[in-house]
Amino acid sequence: MNTPNKITLVRICLIPFIVFFYLANFIPWGQFIAGTIFVVACFTDFFDGYLARKNNQVTTLGKFLDTIADKILIMTALLLIIATPIANVNGVAQGIIRPEWFGIVCAILILMREFAVSALRQVAASKGVVLAAEKSGKVKAVFQFITLALYFFYAFFVVEFYNGELAVHKTANSVMAIILLVLLAITTILTISSGIGYLYKNKQAFVDPRKVEEKSNENMVLFVETAQEEKKEDNNVETENVETIKSTPKRPSQSKTTTKKKPAKKKSYPTAVKPKIDLANREFQSDNNGREYDALIPQALDMFWEKGWASTTMLQKHLGVGYPRASKIIDQMEELGYISSNQGAKTRTVLISKEEFEKNGKLFK
Repeated sequence: MNTPNKITLVRICLIPFIVFFYLANFIPWGQFIAGTIFVVACFTDFFDGYLARKNNQVTTLGKFLDTIADKILIMTALLLIIATPIANVNGVAQGIIRPEWFGIVCAILILMREFAVSALRQVAASKGVVLAAEKSGKVKAVFQFITLALYFFYAFFVVEFYNGELAVHKTANSVMAIILLVLLAITTILTISSGIGYLYKNKQAFVDPRKVEEKSNENMVLFVETAQEEKKEDNNVETENVETIKSTPKRPSQSKTTTKKKPAKKKSYPTAVKPKIDLANREFQSDNNGREYDALIPQALDMFWEKGWASTTMLQKHLGVGYPRASKIIDQMEELGYISSNQGAKTRTVLISKEEFEKNGKLFK
């Protein structure tokens, strides 16, 4: 286990201490200690990701643990703040979020989003695809961490200093409560919008691979039938030209008769059925070391060189393959060092030129 993954595990281990100090009323400044530990846990979220990218230690286990740790941390903090009333110095108990229904609604929406995204990642993982976090999700996480940390310290203020009989304290309490409500509303909106965008962008993960393959096979049949029809039409045109030449009488002053061929009608093919038929039907080939790679990698490289960038969507559109196979092709090309790794960007950079590829020899036997 590498260092970033160990830091992620530390974040998970800090969660019980947050719960203990927040609920332990017999410990002075318990809410302040809980809030401080929560802030430290939030910083580990950014630190482990930074180390993983800097030292090229991004792993599937790390992506899984990081996602789980974030969700447990956020859910724990939400439940503590919403479900635990606190008492001020006068002994009067109150909820941290007021009105209480607003906090409950925000918590439900946030938890719904987290569960939906987790379900999407689970479906993708069952197909051998790991979905990494996006920038919108990271912005959402920053707002969640800031808002919940401020609620921890607000609870500390209420328990240790707030006196409901003093007008100054009442004013300060009202101002802080309104600011935190606005922050919570913004956080909830960002959480929902990022979740909807994430689900929409990765909707292909819900598509049945069998239906995708059936559609690809139908397109391939259409390609073959169209090619056969075009060849048949070309033969008919050539036959008509020969008969025209034979039936035309020769003139004494004309030694040769030239007849222009009728141009064959050009037919457009669907974008998704242009690859070579033999490569599309053979899913894997072995390289010179006996390892199996997808047979469409050379065609994908040709297309990436032409476009200047690489993406899974391009493979689905131009090679007529399903999302699972397109994702595996991208992963294999990244493993071979042909394209850059995914660090939140929608597209990848092609790292090998056509000359280098030809110089180093063909990938397959």
